[in-house]
Amino acid sequence: MPKIKERISISNAQLKSELIKLFNSQNTDKGKCREILGRKYKIQVKRFYDTFNSTIEKWQITQEKAQHDQTVENTKEALKKGLKSKLERQLDLQNMLEPNFKVEEIVGVDVKIGKVIRAMRPLTPTEIKNIHIELSKMDGSYAPAKTEITGKDGSPLITNATIVINGKPMHEPVTDEIDITD
Repeated sequence: MPKIKERISISNAQLKSELIKLFNSQNTDKGKCREILGRKYKIQVKRFYDTFNSTIEKWQITQEKAQHDQTVENTKEALKKGLKSKLERQLDLQNMLEPNFKVEEIVGVDVKIGKVIRAMRPLTPTEIKNIHIELSKMDGSYAPAKTEITGKDGSPLITNATIVINGKPMHEPVTDEIDITD
């Protein structure tokens, strides 16, 4: 007579742990999971499906969050590597001003083979001018002159002054009119 293997009971925590192991090994089918776990453990059908549904939902949320976090980290790393310093950008622009610098340009499409036709060309005078303008801006050549309009404590630099002409203070506004009656 063949020996019958007796199935043992399983707790909810252990059932969740076993389900997560199956999910991580790409077994997310309810029927297959029930079949695999049903060979080892005594599990009521309703209890299995209730636990399966709640566990797979939490597992999927965890997987999506992990995937999202990894995507964010990868994006951050790519951005860090892609960011150039001000000096690097200036050097790139200066290299573009070299006489032998060429720009790739799309000149057409070959319909027969479905490929884009590209050609190399030198920079136009307008493009060269724009590069010079950009370099000047980065250098600060167009920055407005800084003038101090208030003192360090915030008080105005210009106070109400009295104009003195021939030793006499003038309290009236000065005009450009000349008195010719004298």
